[in-house]
Amino acid sequence: NNQHEDGFSALRYFAVKRTKNCKGVTIPSQMRYVDYFRRFLEDKRSGQKKIPRSQSVQLVSMTLEPKPKHMDQGNCWFSIDMFDTMELKGVNKLKEVKNTDKIDLEEGKRIPDAVLKRLVKSIKKAKKLPCVQDEKSATWNAMEAGIILNDDVRITFQFRKRYSMKKKKLFQLWVNTRFLEPDIKGMCKLVLRKSQIDKICKDSKHSKFPKEFKMILQFKLVL
Repeated sequence: NNQHEDGFSALRYFAVKRTKNCKGVTIPSQMRYVDYFRRFLEDKRSGQKKIPRSQSVQLVSMTLEPKPKHMDQGNCWFSIDMFDTMELKGVNKLKEVKNTDKIDLEEGKRIPDAVLKRLVKSIKKAKKLPCVQDEKSATWNAMEAGIILNDDVRITFQFRKRYSMKKKKLFQLWVNTRFLEPDIKGMCKLVLRKSQIDKICKDSKHSKFPKEFKMILQFKLVL
């Protein structure tokens, strides 16, 4: 509505008006999606009325730099979940929904959790990706695994100590492949700093992850 020039200004306004501590939206992935919406509005003003077209990408690699200390303390792995928003068009046609909530998308009511779970696809190959480590970084190579991603994607980094059966989620992040910008060769590199990753962004004392920690994601556009 032209009240704010950018996403940061809108988030700041929300924080002041809706929260007592003026913190507002603090989860990096939520802030990332606000920026996605800003980019959509800018495209709309320039004459592009539709949302960015859906594009499938192949995961090439995931790098953590510097290497997390947890990797020397036990087992670490990634889990990847894909949420296909295009499937929401058929939600009203689903008859077997075990949920007491009634849904009417036209009125904008909340979508039952039972429906949402059906739209999530877990990428099982992600847990078995080979990892190459050195003193400075750890890289999971995914090119040969053929992991194809589309729309909303959640990447979670998990950890389990040696001789323990209990796993722990260290961090996660959400991205949308529609807003990735491949180069002329169809490659896309996404670098996320510690402050841009859910959960560990709150590690202000840097006791779990160093201040300079970052995650590098490499994708290849699927034509």
